[in-house]
Amino acid sequence: MISPETLDALVGRMRQYGVTTFEQQSGGTSLHLTLAPAGAGQSSYAPSSEPSAVSGPCAPDAHLTLRSPELGIFRPGSVRSGDTVRAGDILAFTEVGPLRLPVVAPEDGTLVEILMQNGETAGYHAPVMILQSG
Repeated sequence: MISPETLDALVGRMRQYGVTTFEQQSGGTSLHLTLAPAGAGQSSYAPSSEPSAVSGPCAPDAHLTLRSPELGIFRPGSVRSGDTVRAGDILAFTEVGPLRLPVVAPEDGTLVEILMQNGETAGYHAPVMILQSG
């Protein structure tokens, strides 16, 4: 398993040199990273920005895909599938080096599914949870 520090350094170098895809195989382990092209945006996290999710209000019972704000290690919060959440609740985090970027509920609803396991590498804007609005 690659450490968060090594992953953070590798992503930094990829961005520095404009590399969007990286693959490495060592023994029985392989690593494949794909970053958004330059100009497609950096981290969507900023304290005053909208949460990482499909944007815009949805009709009741619509499903929203919540996405990782950045490439990093996924850490679910204390919520479980079937839990009711409120707009603004922090549902999970993506760890990027020493940073913990939140995955925030954009509106009230019910958590349908957590798509990633604790400690799994989440890609840039990768789907991590499904929320049913309403």
